[in-house]
Amino acid sequence: MHLAILGASRGVNYHTLLAALSDPAITRVSLLLRRADALDADGVVGPAVKSGRVRVVAGDATREEDVAALLEETPDVVVTSIGGVPRLTLRGIVLDQPSVCTRAAVALLRALARLGATPRLVAISSMGIGDNHGAMPLALRDKEGLEYLVRRAARGLPTPDAVPPVVAEPAAVREDFLPEVVVVRPALLTDGSGGHAVKAAADAYTYYVSRADVGRFVATRCLQGEEWANKAPVVGY
Repeated sequence: MHLAILGASRGVNYHTLLAALSDPAITRVSLLLRRADALDADGVVGPAVKSGRVRVVAGDATREEDVAALLEETPDVVVTSIGGVPRLTLRGIVLDQPSVCTRAAVALLRALARLGATPRLVAISSMGIGDNHGAMPLALRDKEGLEYLVRRAARGLPTPDAVPPVVAEPAAVREDFLPEVVVVRPALLTDGSGGHAVKAAADAYTYYVSRADVGRFVATRCLQGEEWANKAPVVGY
C-alpha cells in the first residue's frame, strides 16, 4: 500500500505515520512537509526516509501544485490532518490560521480530481461538527469548512445543506467523485503516549482522546476495509 500524508510533522498524523511505519503492508509513504528535513532527526521516520520507504515533498498544503506533487505517484490512501494551532484566550479558543483547514481541503480535493485514480481519503475533523454538534457546542468553523468540502466531493456521504461561511466558493471543488471517504472526528485532543482502547461510533459521546491513540486508530482501522468507509466516526475514550 502507498500512503500519502498531509500534516505528518506533528499531532494526529505524526502518530498515524509512526503506526503506519510499523505495518509491513504499507510499503511506501509520501509526506508533504513545509521543511523537507523536518523529520530527518526522528528516530523512526529518519531511517525510513534514508531507506527510501518514506518520500518527502517540500511544500505548502494550501497550494494545489504542491499537493499535486505529493500525489504524482498515485497513492492508495490519502490522510489529511491539516489544521491551525488552537490557543485559549479571553475570547475563547482561537486558531493561528483560522481558515487553513478549508484552504488545504480545496487544494487537496482539486489535486485529487486531476488524478486518473481515486484514492481513499481520510480526513481528520473534530467532534461537534455537523450532526454531532450537540456533543460539543463550540464547533470550529474551519473544520466545518473541511467537512463540507469533503462531503461535497464524496459519493457516499451527504453534503450538508448550509454552506459554512468559511467556504468562499463551493463550486471550486468537484462534486461526487471520491468513492471512499472516512471523516474522523476526535474528541478533545490531548498529548501523551496513548496506548488506550478508543471507542468509535457516529453518535459516540466522549470528552477527550490522545493524539497518539487517534493516529493509531486511523492507521489500523481507517486505511482499508469497510468498517468506516463513507462514515464519520467520533473517536474518544
